[in-house]
Parts: sequence; C-alpha cells; structure tokens
Amino acid sequence: MVNLRKVLFTLTVCLCSFALSQDVTLTFYPDGNVSYTSDQSISGYQFDHDGCAASAEDATGTDFSVNASAGVVLAFSFSGTELSAGDDLPLLSGVTCSAADVGGIVISGPIQDDGSAAPSLSSIAVDGELPEVTCEDVGGNGMTCDQILSFGGSCGAMFGNLDVDEVCPAACGTCPDEGPEMDLVCAGDADVCIGVDSNGDVNFTSLDDLYGFQFSHNDCATDGIGTDENGFSTTISGTTAIGFSFSGTNIGTSGTLVSATDCSIDDLSNFVISGLDGLGYSSETGVYEETAVPVLTCAGDSDVCIGVNGDGDVVLSSSGDVYGFQMDHTGCEGIAISGVDSDSAGFSTSITSGLFFGFSFSGNFIPAGEMTIISGTDCTIGDLSGFTISGVGGSELSSEAGTYGDESACDDADADGVCDDVDDCVGQFDDCGVCDGDNSSCDEGCGPNQPGPSGCDNACGSALVNDECYVCGGDSSSCDDGCGPNQPGPSGCDNACGST
Repeated sequence: MVNLRKVLFTLTVCLCSFALSQDVTLTFYPDGNVSYTSDQSISGYQFDHDGCAASAEDATGTDFSVNASAGVVLAFSFSGTELSAGDDLPLLSGVTCSAADVGGIVISGPIQDDGSAAPSLSSIAVDGELPEVTCEDVGGNGMTCDQILSFGGSCGAMFGNLDVDEVCPAACGTCPDEGPEMDLVCAGDADVCIGVDSNGDVNFTSLDDLYGFQFSHNDCATDGIGTDENGFSTTISGTTAIGFSFSGTNIGTSGTLVSATDCSIDDLSNFVISGLDGLGYSSETGVYEETAVPVLTCAGDSDVCIGVNGDGDVVLSSSGDVYGFQMDHTGCEGIAISGVDSDSAGFSTSITSGLFFGFSFSGNFIPAGEMTIISGTDCTIGDLSGFTISGVGGSELSSEAGTYGDESACDDADADGVCDDVDDCVGQFDDCGVCDGDNSSCDEGCGPNQPGPSGCDNACGSALVNDECYVCGGDSSSCDDGCGPNQPGPSGCDNACGST
C-alpha cells in the first residue's frame, strides 16, 4: 500500500518536466488502439481527454486497472505491477482520440527501492499510422505453409495450435476483403472517358495517348494535386484546371489528371482534351461501377469445364467430385504451385515441364464446384491439352476447355477438350491415321490397314504359291505319277520310272 500511495502521489501531484528527449511516447492509432514506447518501466499513468477515451480498456495483459471517465483516464496496478519498458507496446483499446485530443499527461516511472515516490517521466503524445495490410503466408512452428499443407494441415482447420486460415491466408484464400474493384465506364463511344472516383481523383481512359487537358470546376478542385507525370505541368485555379507538357510528352491512355479534389463528376464541365499535335479528342463523363468478376464458361455440356484465369491459375468447374487430374501443357508452368483446393484435399501434385498431375493417395477428393488445382502458371487455356479428370471409383469425367469473361473464345469444333489452334486434329483420325480421312489411303481393296491382294491367287492377304505342278496352292501331286513331281512315270518292260 506504501508503493500505491507513492504512485498516486506522483500521478496527482507531480508535474512532468519535459526534456528534449521524452522518456515515454504515447501513440494514438486510428483503429482505436494506444501504444507506448518507454525506456523505463511504468507504474501508473494519467491523461485528460475530450471524451474520446471514455470507453478505454486496458490492453497490456496485466492487472492494471483502467478508470476511464468522461474527461480523464487513470491507470495503475493495485498489486504494484509495472509495465515493462519497450517499443510500441499495447496500452489501451477502445479509444477514438488523436494526439490533439489529449493533454495533461502524467507518467509514473518505476517504484524506487528506497521507498521514495516513483519518478515522473517526461512524455509526448503522437498520432500513429496503421501499417499497410498485406496478405502473406507466414506459416508457423518452424514450418512453411507448403509444409503445413503437405503434412496434413488443411485450410479451414487447425494444425496443432495453428489456425491454418490465419497463418496461410494467401494459400487458403482468406485474405481480408479490400472491397470490390471499380471500373470507369462511359455509355458512349467518345475518344476519352472522364470520371471522379471515391477519393476525389479525376481520372481518364483514352483510345490514344493524351497530350493535354483542360476542364472547368466549381471551386471543388482548387486544393487538388495536378498530375506531374512524364513532365506534365498542371495549373489549378478556382474555376479551371489545365495540364500539358512543355516538352511535348504524353501521359498515356489512362491515369489521373487531378487527385484529392472535393469534386463529383457533376462539378466538372467544358472538357478540352488534346492528342498528338493538338488533335482534339471527343470526351464524355462516366461513372465507376464494380468490376465484373470473370466467370468460367464452356460451350458444351461436359462434366468439367477447364479454364485459366488472369492469375494463371488452372481452374475446374465440375458437376462431380474430382479425385484426380492430369493434363499436358506447352512448358508454360512458370513458377506454378499446387492450387489451394488441391492442397485442401491433400492431393499429391506433380508439376513438370510438360504435365500437371494430381491425386490423393488416401482417396480424398475435391468437392464438386469451382476449384483451383494449379496456381501461378504462365499458361493460357490454349496451352493445355490431353485432359483426364477422374471421378469416384476411377471413372472419367468428360471435360472441355472454357473461357473467362471477354477472353477470346477457344474454338473447339470437335468438342474434344482441346482448343482448335493446338489440336492435332480438329475432327477424328480415320483408321489410316489421317485426320477426317475416309480410310481409303490405307485400303488396297481389302479394308483399311488390311493386307492387299497377293499370292498366286491374288487374294487379300494370300500367301499361296504355285506348287511344282504349277498349281496355285497345290501340293505338287497333280504332276506326280509316282516318281516325283514332273518326273517320267513308270515305263518300259520293267515298268520302272522313266524306263525305256
């Protein structure tokens, strides 16, 4: 209790003496968290606020007691626990303050061994920035995500003490949703489409390179930032924005003209857009619409539709469970890895310079639906062929190549699952091995690939020869009078062969 009194004495009576270098920095983050950086342990703290910390809660994981009122936050430990020194350590949560909203900060340092009051530490409040949200596989327990998924871990489940979705978000497709992508869309067919996005940026898309622009506004772009891309000089007044390059360069076919305005597209007018040599471009205003998600489609009614999306992932849309797959490719594997759904099913996947192959030794399957079996290839659908997709019990599921969205259609006139531009035969090989042949090229009158007329009888596949009696297929008996084929028979008074 002696120590507690000394902490309270410091918090309520002592005034902080600020030096050039502060002992403690309180950082207020926009997500409601407050952290501290201190070169000494802290036995208590207090600060005033404008109501933004009335719901503050302790985030230190200690037994610190946080008392938050409408104007003051006071915190300390009844047991004498001290917050350890360190950098950017958690202090509070549930706070909506910025650094400008707080004041009167009092920080008590460590309790002294001689029983004297805890020293008062100098302090400062600052605003913090949240780190950019990234989605990376980190693994855990000394294992990479590839190892976790190879040794029995699966997305949507625990692997020991690891939540696989959390430590392998990229592999499991569980990255935070950053919101839908938006496309600038114009209804007409003007050369240039101009729009204002949710950040107040005035953007454009153009059929050809843009060399200059001018537009009027209702004072909403005055504080905006004009583009300086590729040497452009942009001037913004209270009514007009104009941009061009003194050296005659251009800013391409899409980009931002003025950023960080307070405008909507309806606040802009009188557009003048220039191309090469001052050529005037027609223009129109557009709106931002959610980017359409490409959908894998196939022309036929096969069990499995196979496609390659914009990320180079090989995707199947299957009406049945998939127990295995195999397909040839043209050496486009790039840095391909096993797809998330192959990993989730525990498939053993082989990626070679000409083949994608996968199945489960334990008989697992990928449930029917859309599934990613290989990721990160350099392939297009035209690079894939020889599809074999296995269903339950080793049955083969019919398959065909498909397309995504506006992707150029893959013609497959013979519906054999191979794009016509890489198909060895658009149609069927005849018995002679001729594409769309009529079997005549290997038919000598006895049937395709059958032996033609031969032998002494000129019959199909005949091996007959003339005997010594010149009889086709004979046994040489027709010219044998008992003395051998074509030999004089018995004669003379002794009736001997050839006797005279």
